[in-house]
Amino acid sequence: MQYGFQRLVLLGSAGYSRAELPLDGAVSLVAPNNTGKTSLINALQFLLIIDRRRMDFGAHDVDKSRRFYFPNNSAYVLLEVSLPESGTVVLGCVGKGVSFEYEYFAYAGPLKVEEFC
Repeated sequence: MQYGFQRLVLLGSAGYSRAELPLDGAVSLVAPNNTGKTSLINALQFLLIIDRRRMDFGAHDVDKSRRFYFPNNSAYVLLEVSLPESGTVVLGCVGKGVSFEYEYFAYAGPLKVEEFC
């Protein structure tokens, strides 16, 4: 079994109704300009960089980016990770509604996307 990031999923976030990006091997993102490739990768910042001051969304500030990634309370950024000691775990952020804030959660087990839809 290969350890590390397995899959990134965005639901109702960054303009995607559902986006899944496998991370357990080499991946190439090919699409026209301004279609969300960078937005998909930048979503990882919410899970990997806790201090918002260290986040970098290019020309967009963190507050505008929060609105983009968490427009409502059904917006999710999810990361499935395989760990040597714990097995498969899911790290996630979910929108908290009109404040465009988000909160973290985590659980042990595989990511079942249909449970979030």
